[in-house]
Amino acid sequence: MKTTFTFIALLILISVVSCQQENSDDNEPKIINLDEKSAQLIEADNAFGLEIFQKIRKNSTKENIMISPLSISVALAMAYNGADNDTKTEMEKTLKLYGLTAEEINASYKHLIAALQSVDEKVVFELANAIFYKNGFAVKPRSPEHKQE
Repeated sequence: MKTTFTFIALLILISVVSCQQENSDDNEPKIINLDEKSAQLIEADNAFGLEIFQKIRKNSTKENIMISPLSISVALAMAYNGADNDTKTEMEKTLKLYGLTAEEINASYKHLIAALQSVDEKVVFELANAIFYKNGFAVKPRSPEHKQE
């Protein structure tokens, strides 16, 4: 009887310890530290994302809709880098990028994407955006302040 009790107590102890190990830091939310400009960009992306989703939802007859506001924002930010004059101003309004320079936007997206990719090693987070243009289309040369990374 004493051996049975010891065995049951040992089994309970092992169960409790193994449960505690499984639940350790895996369920703890990971904090992403953002600078002021990155936080401002996220607020702009959230506002833009909600607005675009509402417009798509309003004009859709489908019951379920899924979009990636981050992917849309990053793709439009790529185009924003090449925009000028009225086009650039209108893109700033649409994307809610008030007070952010192209360099701050690019640096913030780079930081944000790297942070999102490092949050959980079990999750693969990838964005695939590209800009295509017709051969023979005149593209402005890169300005000196835009550095290739």
